[in-house]
Amino acid sequence: MKALSRIEAEKKEPAALAGKLRDQVVFVNHPYGAHATADSIQKITRADAVKFHKKYFVPNNASLAVVGEFDREKLLPKIKKTFGSWKRGRAPAVSPPSAKVEGVKIHLVDRPGSVQSNIIVAANGIPRNNHDTPELSVVNSVLGGGFSGRLFQNLRERNGFTYGSSSNFDQRKLGGVFSATAEVRNEVTGKAVIEILNELKRIREEPIPEPELDLRKQYVAGNYLLSLESDRRNLERVQDIDLFGLPNDYYQTLVSRIREVDPNEAQSLARKYIPARDVAIIVVGDADQIRPQLEPLGPVTVYDADLKTKG
Repeated sequence: MKALSRIEAEKKEPAALAGKLRDQVVFVNHPYGAHATADSIQKITRADAVKFHKKYFVPNNASLAVVGEFDREKLLPKIKKTFGSWKRGRAPAVSPPSAKVEGVKIHLVDRPGSVQSNIIVAANGIPRNNHDTPELSVVNSVLGGGFSGRLFQNLRERNGFTYGSSSNFDQRKLGGVFSATAEVRNEVTGKAVIEILNELKRIREEPIPEPELDLRKQYVAGNYLLSLESDRRNLERVQDIDLFGLPNDYYQTLVSRIREVDPNEAQSLARKYIPARDVAIIVVGDADQIRPQLEPLGPVTVYDADLKTKG
């Protein structure tokens, strides 16, 4: 019942609808793009749950990490006693997503009566173990990181379209997705999408000035160093190395790699990873008000709150 209630609640949450549709159109025919529906939840039986657990919950498909003050000689025997009899299995292999976003296509979820639009400009991204991740985090910070990111400065400070705008690379084990997001008033939806696309183009075509780049390097490195005070984040990072196949020295070299990014490298990374012409534009809002603004940008597919296409 909780799962069904959550699904119904998400139909009323524009951000949730936008996020689901983003994955659906970027990760076509892949588990990353799937989402639960009321029908799929209702079909699950106890036998299905037991079968799923037996198939995937095996020790060679799991990771255990401990962070804090402890006596290693006392802790290891306890771990072995608890998990030592857990038998290895063969978890099914999952292939990386193969679908590619091509051209500019607009996906519009119709929510009659909405007074604002939720926008995601999305494209294929990169997996978590991509070698360029540390340096790319600086480039993304210039584009859409915090109050001084270019998207925020453009859409809020210069144009007054929104309270905020940002970008990120959602990096998963087998693939990823790039997103640039904003929530704007209905009447400026089309203009906001155009400004997001302009900023994607600008960071690819124009070298980032050194003062701006230096500021973002300090910001990214500083946030990481501050996060080291959190045991929970350190626990997650220990497991990241194992789960995502990162180099053992990944976090030891992270700050130095961030600080060494120069304008030439930043522009090269922007051209390589920031999308140019192949983007999926996801918008959640009142179709009657915003569709006419979007149609000049590309073909529009309209969906209902169940993310099914409308006639």
